[in-house]
Amino acid sequence: MKLPFETTFSAFYIYTGANRFDVLTGNFALNATAPTVTLSNGRVVSDTTFFNVAYPLARRYDVNMLTADDSHLLNIRLSKDLTLPGGRKVALSGDIFNLFNVGAATSVLSADSRSSNFRRADQFTSPRVSVSWVCGSPSDAHVCSDRDRRGDDSCLRI
Repeated sequence: MKLPFETTFSAFYIYTGANRFDVLTGNFALNATAPTVTLSNGRVVSDTTFFNVAYPLARRYDVNMLTADDSHLLNIRLSKDLTLPGGRKVALSGDIFNLFNVGAATSVLSADSRSSNFRRADQFTSPRVSVSWVCGSPSDAHVCSDRDRRGDDSCLRI
């Protein structure tokens, strides 16, 4: 959207619905040793293919479920193009990612009720740590932020 003084504003919104996971279980402890099988050639191997298969706790899918958080992210940008003498252009823009600082957990480490990580939140939305800006010519833009500003003009190269 064009604003006064030839400034541009843009916003990007993304919604991620709550992920759902069936609560799982099995017939044996999660880390139980699989029984061995002797093959026709005399070799002894673990029978891991059909041993301790996880299945839904309710014996049916979509009955007993874990639900992660839903996530609303809003990123905004304000930019201004400047024309320098000699026809060169400089683009200045500032970005704010995750404007409302949402910290939603969109997954779980394990949905298996036998696991020590059962129901532990995972895949958190990255929080907003700083505002960043881009400055430079359109062909040679360089990203800067509050964190990598070292007191010099390295992020102001054109």
